[in-house]
Amino acid sequence: MENMCYLLNISVSGIKCIKEEVRLNFYKKTIDKDFNPERYRVKAIYGENGSGKSAIVTAVKIFQDVIF
Repeated sequence: MENMCYLLNISVSGIKCIKEEVRLNFYKKTIDKDFNPERYRVKAIYGENGSGKSAIVTAVKIFQDVIF
């Protein structure tokens, strides 16, 4: 079975247009033993032009490259 890891939250600053820290949580406030990550997959990131959508994607990609 393949080992999997899940990004539960991320704090980003200093990437592209994001100057001050932005924190995103990808889960409920409590995680119990029956946690099902399939229910928490990100479906979309939306916002105004220049709001940092691509910066978030870039930050996650950088994190992925560092980890793997």
